[in-house]
Amino acid sequence: LAYHRKLVYRLSKVDKPVDRKEWSMRASTVNAYYDNGLNAIFIPAGIMQPPFFSDKFPMAQNFGAIGAIVGHEMTHGFDNLGSKYNEDSAREAWWSAEVTTNYQHKIACIQHLYDGFSIAGARVDGRQTLGEAIADAGGVQTARRALAALHPHHAIPLNASRLFFVAFGQMWCSKGHPGAEAQAAAEDRHPPGAFRTNGVVSQNGDFAAAFECASGAPMNPLHKCTLWPDTGT
Repeated sequence: LAYHRKLVYRLSKVDKPVDRKEWSMRASTVNAYYDNGLNAIFIPAGIMQPPFFSDKFPMAQNFGAIGAIVGHEMTHGFDNLGSKYNEDSAREAWWSAEVTTNYQHKIACIQHLYDGFSIAGARVDGRQTLGEAIADAGGVQTARRALAALHPHHAIPLNASRLFFVAFGQMWCSKGHPGAEAQAAAEDRHPPGAFRTNGVVSQNGDFAAAFECASGAPMNPLHKCTLWPDTGT
């Protein structure tokens, strides 16, 4: 019944002007989203609580958690789907051929990386999870740039840098039944939590520097899949 009521409501909006102030989530929802049709991000009040945010958390912890969430949603505007829409939410090839070719090469690397992950005997589909993987990586980089901008010479202190990444990883801590994990790997467009963390930070040079990961180690491979440069702090 609820589904049909929602469907009728959506159909009632056909041929009517878009309400750019309407949200598709309640304020109490612990989530966030980006809307291509509005070119806007939505951060409900429900997510503004631990472990994502607290006014009692150190600044670096908030940036690593809710900061990465905000950055994630912003990055969706430039992922493999969002990049096809211009600033007016109209579908348009607005990048040059050179930029598009370079972008496709870089996201192919990310897709191949996630194709190599598996959980509970099920392989992750790198193509299916590509948009979320791009947004996860971009979210961390965006949040770190914002954090660095608040420090002299954009130099994040070591302890703050480490706390940033710990907070990011803590968001995706979970424990699930193997059957549910295998089903999610097959159907969910989001990568499993373990790879939303390790899949991102293993490709981030700032993480490797903060935790002194040896060059060539699993968490600091020589060749990294990156769309945008790290902050270097």
